[in-house]
Amino acid sequence: MVSPGSEARDYEEKPEEYHSFGIAEYWIVDAMKEEILVLRRNGSKWSRRVLKADAMYKTRLLPDFELDVAKVFEAARRA
Repeated sequence: MVSPGSEARDYEEKPEEYHSFGIAEYWIVDAMKEEILVLRRNGSKWSRRVLKADAMYKTRLLPDFELDVAKVFEAARRA
């Protein structure tokens, strides 16, 4: 979850670190933008997919799991 002041760390530093650690997928949840940036390992780079609030997301890494993006942002607004 991106916090005010952590944008550079979340969007620039962490993806490089996680890629070097071998992480297969990294989600950046940005409540202010109401979007989730999904970074998926693609060889030596990340492929990028932006999920808006109306999206449902499935990943092969979590079989039988489906993320309702709208519910993530509803919970963030309540917090």
